[in-house]
Amino acid sequence: MKNKITMLTMAGMLALPATAQAQEYLSFSGTATLGYGFGDVSNIGGTSGDLDAWSLDVETDIGIGDTWNIGVDLGYADGNADFTPLGPNIGADGFEFSLEPSYRLQNGAYVGVYYGFADVSVSGIVLPFVGTGFDADAYGIFGGYEGQRLWVEGFAGRSDVSGAFPFKTAGDDYGVAASYQFGSRTEVFGSLLNSNLTLGGASVNLTAISAGAEYDFTDSLSVYGALSNLRGDLPFAAPDISALGGTVGVAYDFKNSSVPVTLNAEYSYTEIDQNGLIGPPGLDPTVDRFSIGVTIALNGGSGRILNSNTNVARGEYRSVLEAIGNLY
Repeated sequence: MKNKITMLTMAGMLALPATAQAQEYLSFSGTATLGYGFGDVSNIGGTSGDLDAWSLDVETDIGIGDTWNIGVDLGYADGNADFTPLGPNIGADGFEFSLEPSYRLQNGAYVGVYYGFADVSVSGIVLPFVGTGFDADAYGIFGGYEGQRLWVEGFAGRSDVSGAFPFKTAGDDYGVAASYQFGSRTEVFGSLLNSNLTLGGASVNLTAISAGAEYDFTDSLSVYGALSNLRGDLPFAAPDISALGGTVGVAYDFKNSSVPVTLNAEYSYTEIDQNGLIGPPGLDPTVDRFSIGVTIALNGGSGRILNSNTNVARGEYRSVLEAIGNLY
């Protein structure tokens, strides 16, 4: 708790000079995505299930002068899973909030602090490692560089989880992400995330590696995709677990409309190598996911598709725990 208070105090110190400059110049931009996803999970202990979820994500930036920026993001999702042989349907809803004050230099370098909060509630059944819900906090520092073609960023922080386990759960988070624009139509991007969690004295190490690319056929039509690998090194005699997933998508941007709207559709496939942890050895779960989304960018917002499974590769997450929900 002391570390968390320290980080929030630093965030407040960053915001004070920005408030003083607000009279000189204040700008606002935002992006919102309404999304729907559906699919199925196969080979879970010999059974399968259907999944579906609605989501609403909002990403905003408040610029103060030419150097200060405050990012405020909100997200909500409501999902259901139907595993009829196991009992009642499973319902889950989650809310997340993040705050990121930052300071930018004229040469493109920047530095800031972040705080994020997520709350997940589960109904219908008690799930292993989740129970009936949990709360998670993530906080730390970040810094990077953004130029005409190159963007690179690194971060270091900490996550605290309560409610998922009968003992204290906390861990250190580290990561780096980058993207590069080739010409006017091709972009490549990738990220590396690591979280080292402590579960009642035992250590769990989670690593997520993601890479992807986007190509613009025209000023409006683009295709994109990403590959991601997650590995969990579990304590004691438990076998390690890993997951490999891929996503392909297409987006169309109505640039000439009065309100900038982007429509997208994508498909994701994930295969989990569970090594006998959640079922018989050799019976590895697979996840198929289809999703659609409507994204609106206001006042110069980024227009980034906020419900895309490629956002981990694009460096939008600062914890493996947070990224798991997006990837798989």
